[in-house]
Amino acid sequence: MRNLKINSAMKVALVYFLFSVLWIGLSDYILLVIIKDAEIFRKISTIKGTFFVFASSLIIYLLVNREVKNVKEAFQNIQNLKQLDILTKLMNRNSLELEIDRIYDEEIQVSVLMADINGLRTINEVFSNEKGDLLLVRFSELLKNIFPQNSFISRVGGDEFVVILYDCTYTEIESYGKKLLEKVSSHIVDGIHYSVSIGYSSTCSLEHNVYDSFALSEDRMQQHKLLNENSSSNSIILSLKSTLYEKSDETEMHASRMAFMCDKIANDLNLSFSSTNELKLLALLHDIGKIGVDDAILKKNGPLSNEEWDKMKLHPYIGFKMASSTPQLNMIANAILTHHERWDGNGYPKGISGDEIPLNSRILAVVDAFDAMTNDRVYRKAMSLDAAVSEIIKNRGTQFDPKVVDVFLKIIPSI
Repeated sequence: MRNLKINSAMKVALVYFLFSVLWIGLSDYILLVIIKDAEIFRKISTIKGTFFVFASSLIIYLLVNREVKNVKEAFQNIQNLKQLDILTKLMNRNSLELEIDRIYDEEIQVSVLMADINGLRTINEVFSNEKGDLLLVRFSELLKNIFPQNSFISRVGGDEFVVILYDCTYTEIESYGKKLLEKVSSHIVDGIHYSVSIGYSSTCSLEHNVYDSFALSEDRMQQHKLLNENSSSNSIILSLKSTLYEKSDETEMHASRMAFMCDKIANDLNLSFSSTNELKLLALLHDIGKIGVDDAILKKNGPLSNEEWDKMKLHPYIGFKMASSTPQLNMIANAILTHHERWDGNGYPKGISGDEIPLNSRILAVVDAFDAMTNDRVYRKAMSLDAAVSEIIKNRGTQFDPKVVDVFLKIIPSI
């Protein structure tokens, strides 16, 4: 910036010097050639000098004004480089950190949405970095079109974006989140289909500050990434599922059917986006504790002995320990532990009852039982659909939460 000011000053001085030399030298020469009378020459020189002062002042003003404008533009460009992401023209991480500090200091109520483009590295490798950059720019434009004009939208990493909405409730940010996912599902950039993982939270709905809201939004985004096949985080689930399927009679189809039915029930119960993601993740990994159970017990072709059954009933606790020690799965650890509890308190391992059992565990209990009854197992053949439904109804209020059963019966025709 200092060099720019020096250069500007030198430009003004040089132009003024050249103008002065040309004006004085040429004008005096011309006057001497044309005018021979000394008195007339003196008067014209006086007029010429007055005009020179006026003209030079105007030139200096115009030059200085132009250079000041250039300096201001250069200064603004430097500031923009500090505040804006060069590629997308969104605010950058530095701007975001300053805005978060301001929000915290002024106790402003906000909602935060974090979004991550899944598999951007793969897109760069398969298509090209230029295509990846184009995708980032187009996604940035999509964000601007979806969110209000006064939103703070920033790109904070290679594939990560943050949107801050002011005085926005959780219901509103959830609505915007769903709209974003809907738009992305049909948004094709130069022939490239892509997906995003999102997470959001609001200080307006929970008694926490903006820093807590950011942490919660990031946790929920990571949870969503676990469910997305294009995300690198999904490898955790793939690894656990692969090990589970090798050891037991659990199958990919069983997990997919359960996730589908859980999603239907969550929608009917109007569960939040994050709760629905937790439920679908639970459907995929509720039995990971079976990894720690002996193969002979898992694949036994017949009834288990009391001793074998006692060992089998340890799998919720084993699964709980596995999920608790994995940060990305910590949010479903308690649901894994309680997914074999019964509404009447006669389940295991804790023997809790009613609303003491997490809602997601109560939902999973119905869905798991139904899918188990309607599909072949190593120790028995599948029941008919009607017989399985009758069994669910029979155990309404004893094994299963009555409200969950009622919702389940409503979604049966769509399964």
